[in-house]
Amino acid sequence: MELFSTINRGEFVINGFSNKDILSHLFPQKFSSIQDKRRASSKITRMISMLRAHGLIRKITKRYRYHLTTKGREILAAILQCQHITLQQLNDIAA
Repeated sequence: MELFSTINRGEFVINGFSNKDILSHLFPQKFSSIQDKRRASSKITRMISMLRAHGLIRKITKRYRYHLTTKGREILAAILQCQHITLQQLNDIAA
């Protein structure tokens, strides 16, 4: 969920986001060693690969940056909205 809310931020709409951008938002603390930073960066790389495989983000050509696709915006908005809605509200909508 933290990844979804991070890549859905408004600051990434125009220029997109990179692994380094996400790393600074998800892990704001300083790393104790270079290996810890590499491990965290590798984790984000795997997450980015998964998002690309599902078609939620696309790579900007000739850059190490990514954009949310239209499908990605719709799905992430729905997922993030579901966090704030109660079961009673969902039942009222379904009825």
